[in-house]
Amino acid sequence: FKAKNILDKFPLLETNEGCLFDSSAISVYLAEVAKKALGSNAVERALVDQWISYSNTTLAPTVAKVNTGIFGLGPITQNDYNDAAKNLKAYVKVLNTGLEGKKFLAGNEPSVADVVVAMRLMNSFQTFLDGGFRKAMKNVEAWAQATYKLPAMVKICGNVQLCAKALKPVVVVEKK
Repeated sequence: FKAKNILDKFPLLETNEGCLFDSSAISVYLAEVAKKALGSNAVERALVDQWISYSNTTLAPTVAKVNTGIFGLGPITQNDYNDAAKNLKAYVKVLNTGLEGKKFLAGNEPSVADVVVAMRLMNSFQTFLDGGFRKAMKNVEAWAQATYKLPAMVKICGNVQLCAKALKPVVVVEKK
């Protein structure tokens, strides 16, 4: 395993051409092999790449901080949690704008970008991005509901329930 994965962690996909170790890269590879879910033209394919990149570079670090507070995964101050929570909501607003006039991120058909972004945000939708916030994010709400109901998503994740009310974070008290 260590010889095949330079990061020495999961996930890992071994192919005839070599090994892939990033979940986004694995997702794109599988979509490419299946000849679907990558968009129907060059713009849609670029949108797939754009939203996967957004998920990995913008959403991931912020989701990790929010999850640290929600799940008590490590020490986080109230201020750091509040900053991460505010940023995550702003990033979801960007997603809401990007979905304007579309059912899915790259158009009206689901793509691998929808799966990658939905998986990145799943814990947040279940614990933090509550019904009140989502009510103002109509495009995101419709997208999340449609994406989590895709047969492949249900098969892997089960029936994802979005939270009505946000959970309170576990934070450390800052010393004065």
